[in-house]
Amino acid sequence: MAMRGSATDNISNLEFMQQLAGYIPGIIHRERNNRQYIYLYKMRDYWVAFDESAFLLCRLFKDTQTSILRVAEFPFPVIMVCISDDDLQKYGEKHIFRRDYQDHKVIVGTKIVAEQYWTWYRMEIEDS
Repeated sequence: MAMRGSATDNISNLEFMQQLAGYIPGIIHRERNNRQYIYLYKMRDYWVAFDESAFLLCRLFKDTQTSILRVAEFPFPVIMVCISDDDLQKYGEKHIFRRDYQDHKVIVGTKIVAEQYWTWYRMEIEDS
């Protein structure tokens, strides 16, 4: 798995890839069927979302960091978006999480319009 972008500047690439490697197939499978939820996973002082969740997260938060992951097991790039723990905590003061666990959270987002998602996805990949 290779990463491009700056979303994980505070996390060593090796540590990040080791931590994520066992979860990525399940995450990708969940995201392919996701049309409304933002699935967030805790990585030190950040929360990360992938693909459809990443798209919704970018619509909800203006200050996000995006990275493109190249995963050997998958023929397509995976988009990862990060927000700070502080930003998510502030959001949580005024909103209720659908699921609220120490290492992962779920936010109900707006329903994804496939055309908007794929336009965003292509733009993110082309800009990387």
